[in-house]
Amino acid sequence: MDSTEAFIRSCAKKKWSRKMTYEHLGLSPRKFAMLLELMPDIKWPACNDSIGRHFAYDKMRGACSERRRNHLIKARAAKGKKHG
Repeated sequence: MDSTEAFIRSCAKKKWSRKMTYEHLGLSPRKFAMLLELMPDIKWPACNDSIGRHFAYDKMRGACSERRRNHLIKARAAKGKKHG
């Protein structure tokens, strides 16, 4: 097993996504897919279960865009008029 294959396998075990792995290696998605054809027994994380996705969810937690904030203000005002 060469170092690239060992790195790819370790990334899969660490729950890196395929995209994170090929970007780190500096490969194109097509070339990376060809490499993976030679290593069919790699178990990748399921969709939305990679470490990168979890980082993205954590970053978005508690964030509220201006558009969303305005919508919530209008919804609360409408609810207050309806029930007030």
